Amino acid sequence: MSCNQCGQPVNSGRFCPSCGAPVSSSPQGIFEARAGGNQIEHAFQELKLIGLKNLLPFEDWLKDKPWNLTWVRWFVAIALFPLCLAFWASSAQLDFRSIAFLFGAYFALMWAVVLYFMLRPKLAFARIAQVGLFTVVCGISLVLLLQQAPFFSSLYSATASASIFGKLIGFVFGVGILEETAKALPIWWIYIHRHKEDSLNTIVFLGCISGFAFGVAEAANYSLSYALGLGFGRLGFGDYLLLQLTRFITLPLLHAIWSGIFAYFIALGCVNRRLAKGLVLAGILVTATLHGLYDAFSDSVLGVAIAVVSILIFVAYYRSGETLQSKLGVLAAATRDSSSAVAGEATHSPA
Repeated sequence: MSCNQCGQPVNSGRFCPSCGAPVSSSPQGIFEARAGGNQIEHAFQELKLIGLKNLLPFEDWLKDKPWNLTWVRWFVAIALFPLCLAFWASSAQLDFRSIAFLFGAYFALMWAVVLYFMLRPKLAFARIAQVGLFTVVCGISLVLLLQQAPFFSSLYSATASASIFGKLIGFVFGVGILEETAKALPIWWIYIHRHKEDSLNTIVFLGCISGFAFGVAEAANYSLSYALGLGFGRLGFGDYLLLQLTRFITLPLLHAIWSGIFAYFIALGCVNRRLAKGLVLAGILVTATLHGLYDAFSDSVLGVAIAVVSILIFVAYYRSGETLQSKLGVLAAATRDSSSAVAGEATHSPA
């Protein structure tokens, strides 16, 4: 380090031995001293120069208040949920099914956040809770009940057929139609039956919530059977882990995607009520087909391809929603004018 006044070298001390001027601890002096001496000592000198206020700028953080940002709150919640769940499970001694349900809800929550920022719905938490609880309680119960009915039980039995055609019949017209109808029921009830109105994105998001609720409840039930399979040696540890992660992470999302597509048609029917029945029927056919095809080929690469197609169809419907809604509005208006003309002719026709 050199003296700022006379330029003579200063090895130690606070004053220059040549002119007696005070030695400055400026950054330049510190960096010049790197040519020799203890590097660890230099590092601590630089750390001292940087200062605690720059290393831990609490004042800036308090002014910025990052904890008030929505995405930060979600980030913290998603990151810490498994830790909180582990503590809760150990202290409350939750059973296996409850833990499986909560972990399924955790992964569904992550996907729901992604879809929320994608769709930007405008709705209250109460409506989300209503749809989710209805599907978990009533939708699942309805599916379990109708599975035992003669018509659907024969279709469900066909899913185990050796013929791929028989499998497709069972999965599409049995599993697909029954489960997709059960998931869409609360959305249909709110927006078609009770004539409520919302934006297309909001209705689609609620459909996804219903799908998540169904997928999480289904994951909890399957998790128990996987655990029993592992315990009795029917599944290896690798197979068990693979099945559990797929059931927790991917399948609730697919249920949400299919329900979102169905809700898309319900949203269009909500605006164009003259075409509502046809749009609901289209929703059943599209989603039941995608669901059934995936189930039929879920153990092959084709099943992955169908899952990819399902997601792409969901995104495509979302991006073209406003355009198709306008086209349907024109079609509904033309249908209304045609009906009015026919009614007018009937009124003025001779007896």
